[in-house]
Amino acid sequence: MARFKFVNGEQFPFTPEEEAARDAEELAWTNRHTPTNDEIDTDELNRMLTQDGSIVRALAEVLFQVAKVQTPTLTKQQFINLLKSKMRT
Repeated sequence: MARFKFVNGEQFPFTPEEEAARDAEELAWTNRHTPTNDEIDTDELNRMLTQDGSIVRALAEVLFQVAKVQTPTLTKQQFINLLKSKMRT
């Protein structure tokens, strides 16, 4: 769907560059969006919780990916060591 802008009260279509920029903004927002309680499938979550450690591994992987955004040079071993040090305190 084409997007439009208003300039001096007149409607104009976005340029291809403006469309690409807006697409990137929307994708960035979508990637940051945290699901609400209504969006979380509690049955699926309960199923994952009952599996042997799968939720812990999945959460650790998500945490690692988030940490990589902040520290791109972080290795998995460094991340594991960091988690272990936090568990001791």
